[in-house]
Amino acid sequence: MNRLSKPLFSVAALLALAALACLSNGGETQPPGAAIGKVSLVDDQVEHNNNPLSGIEDLKGNDSIKVFDAGEGMLDFGSDLILRMFNTTSLGGITVASDPGSPLDVRMTLESGGFTGDKVKPGGQAVFTTPNGAKITVYGTSFFVVHDPETGVTTAGNFKGRMEIEAGGSGPVPIPENHSRRVEPGGQPGPETRLPFDRGVFERRARELASPVDALVVVEIIEPEPIAVDTTPPSIELLAIDPKVIAIDRDGRAIKVVVTVAAVGKEHNFSIPDLYVRRTVPADQESIVEFVADRSGIFEYGCSRFPALWMNPLESRGKLAIK
Repeated sequence: MNRLSKPLFSVAALLALAALACLSNGGETQPPGAAIGKVSLVDDQVEHNNNPLSGIEDLKGNDSIKVFDAGEGMLDFGSDLILRMFNTTSLGGITVASDPGSPLDVRMTLESGGFTGDKVKPGGQAVFTTPNGAKITVYGTSFFVVHDPETGVTTAGNFKGRMEIEAGGSGPVPIPENHSRRVEPGGQPGPETRLPFDRGVFERRARELASPVDALVVVEIIEPEPIAVDTTPPSIELLAIDPKVIAIDRDGRAIKVVVTVAAVGKEHNFSIPDLYVRRTVPADQESIVEFVADRSGIFEYGCSRFPALWMNPLESRGKLAIK
């Protein structure tokens, strides 16, 4: 009996040691040195493990990637997760903790720069960490992650699909589609912000500006409102000054005012001195006078017989009230 029990004990001990070895490996099931994906050069300068990349190479556990000199590169994890990396991007600690054929579980650290990505197949996850303590988990399908090493700010955006971000003990916070969240150094995820661009625009800006960080900054150009035109202008007869008071409400805006002026009997000069408005009107004719009312007040208007002088007395007067 004792002789038979020894081999059984030895087998059990070996199984136990094998289980402990798996546990001590952090749950990673990829064989050591096995390829976990592909890294490829798209444009200019990309380094794989600090060596220049000239084409396509196997990606292995704990590899590092750097993109510089306005370069661009791609990571392909078996057509399940594809990342497009832009200039100034540095990635490290790239690992896959899932068996071939099972849902993907990939992890890496974004040290600087940023990328867009596609998580194609259902199931699994992609986890990205950044130096300010942010953790972004992507379940699918189209997204971006950017980290600015100068400010320490991480920004994660969801073009379409499901993703979460956590930092500072916040727990997972969802990022809705077409929105992003920021994490300041040492802080928690900020409020959701609607994306001012789609994926194509963001990628184009990242290339043109040679920086995914700068691609996040969008200057919104606000078109000015057109100047309103009074389509029913008052009519003024010189020497009679009718009406005596013209009231205009510009509603806090600069508006264009159009006045029809008629000179009765002889030539006169219509003017609003404080608004630098002056027009000579031939005898027994009408003239259209246009000016911009961009300030409030009560201004005197009228006519004069001396066209060459600005500072001459108004012989007939009225009031222009601009609210």
